[in-house]
Amino acid sequence: MKRKKTGELELFKEIWNERPHESEVSGELIYEFSVSCFAHVLSKGAYPSYRLDKRNIVLMTPEEHHLFDFKTDKAKQDKRFSWVFNRKEELVREYYDSQL
Repeated sequence: MKRKKTGELELFKEIWNERPHESEVSGELIYEFSVSCFAHVLSKGAYPSYRLDKRNIVLMTPEEHHLFDFKTDKAKQDKRFSWVFNRKEELVREYYDSQL
């Protein structure tokens, strides 16, 4: 089954070429390009207009990405993620301010 083009892959490649190949959370090196290393700060479902916003994409290891997406409470306890949750709050505020 062919997947619908969203523009994400192209955006991820652009980010990969612009940013250092390391986790923005831990600084751990990321040796090869993988879509699992690109985390959306705001979910694509709830905030579709932010899907292709570079500010909404953070490079992290696949393990960190899983923690951020599925074990949010645990990630919130890890100080290395604090700036990501701060960015999330900023983007949510910006989103709702733009709806006024």
